Order: sequence, then structure tokens, then C-alpha cells
Amino acid sequence: GTVAAPYTLKVIAYDASNNPSAAASVAITVKTTTLPTDPLPISKILDMPPVQDQGGEGSCAAFATLYARDAEQYLKTGASSYSTTSNIFSPEFLYNQTKVGSGCSSGSAILGSLDFLTTTGVCTWNSMPYSDQNGCSLLPTSGQTAEAAGYKIVSYSKVYATDPTAVKTMLYNKHPLLFSTSIDDHFSSATSGYIWNSFGTFYNNHALALVGYDDSKNAYLAINSWGTNWGTAGYIWIDYAFFQTIAFALYVQNP
Repeated sequence: GTVAAPYTLKVIAYDASNNPSAAASVAITVKTTTLPTDPLPISKILDMPPVQDQGGEGSCAAFATLYARDAEQYLKTGASSYSTTSNIFSPEFLYNQTKVGSGCSSGSAILGSLDFLTTTGVCTWNSMPYSDQNGCSLLPTSGQTAEAAGYKIVSYSKVYATDPTAVKTMLYNKHPLLFSTSIDDHFSSATSGYIWNSFGTFYNNHALALVGYDDSKNAYLAINSWGTNWGTAGYIWIDYAFFQTIAFALYVQNP
């Protein structure tokens, strides 16, 4: 898990005769991550919020980013359940302000979404519910923006898909990983239990969140935003080696 250790940094200034002339100190907190014993457990699946359906809007990056944001808030607060009033955040708020074009089919970027979370934050789902039927032009009220400021993230970091130990270690420590990729007809028609391990006919560009792994399947688990009737109840397994060819970088949030 993550532990916080308090430290005090003290700076002393000296004059030309090497006599102390001024001093200042500041208290800081250093967050460290406790790594699992070696080897890592053979599987880990994170507790995630309910799978949602983005509908006809190009809001996959917003959903993927906020699945991870939800899970980080759930972990940070020690919550025992997910709630639209406290730890399920609004893709409406995020997508409507980060999409790259004016149309509702316009996508958004994971990095742009993460930068937005660092500067503006995001309000809860209950405050601004998602709908793909409102023209994606709905902008937040001052109250929703004020609430969002309380749910900013501090920063985000990159993890490389080519380092499976790092990827699994982040998942073991309950941190989802965002990634974008190209998807194909195999992905779009995925059914329960399917493990995506080869690329067929290009379908579209897409964003997902990695939320688990299982060595017995030789695969990671990712959550999607196409509802629970797709894939394995809204999730998809992705072969370890294949994953390295479709997702070169992943991103983890520090709330």
C-alpha cells in the first residue's frame, strides 16, 4: 500500500566568514509504495465502479480516465463501496470540456484529460450525470466547477507496457493504468471469456483502463465503456505479449 512519512527539510545560509546568518525549514510528506514480496501473486483484479456505456459520443478517453480516477478515490478514502455522490466522477464534465472538436463524435486525449484533472478537477456523476443525448455541448455551472476543484489530481506518471513487472506491480498496489490503442474487429465483437491476442481489421482508436492481470490466462484485464453486454461483462482480457505491441505507454494518476 501507500504510506506517508513526515520529514523536515532545513536550509541554513552562511556569510563570507562561514557564520550562519539565516535558517528556514519546511515540513514535507514523502509517499512511498510498499512492493509485494517476490514473486508477484499470480493474479490481481481491482475493485472497480460499475461498467458504463458511452453511447454514440467519442468519450472513451473521459470514461477510461475517470474509471481510474474513481478507483484512486476509492483507494485514497478507504471506501467500502462506489457511489455517484462521492467516488464516481462525471464523464460529462470531463468530455464536454476536453474533446478536440465541436462534434459529439470527436474524441479526446488521455494526456489532455489528465492535464485537465490537474488544473480543474472533476465533479461527481451525481452533480453532472452523463448522457449521450444532450449534444455534448452542456457546460458546467459554477457550482459543478467549484465541486470539481476539490477532486483534482496532483500529478500523473508514465509506465511502459514493455515492463510487465512494473505494470503488474502498479496493479498489485491497486492503481489502474490508462492507455490508448487501435482496436479491430476482434475487439469490437468480443464475447465473454475472449482473450484478445491478435490484430484483424482496423476498427477505430480507443482508450481503456487496465485493472487487473492473471498469469493463468497470460493476460491483463481492461475495463471498457461499451456497457455490460459487450466482452466479459464489459471487460476484456488482453494477452501479455500482444499488449506490448498495441499499448506502448500507460499512465497512472496521483490524486
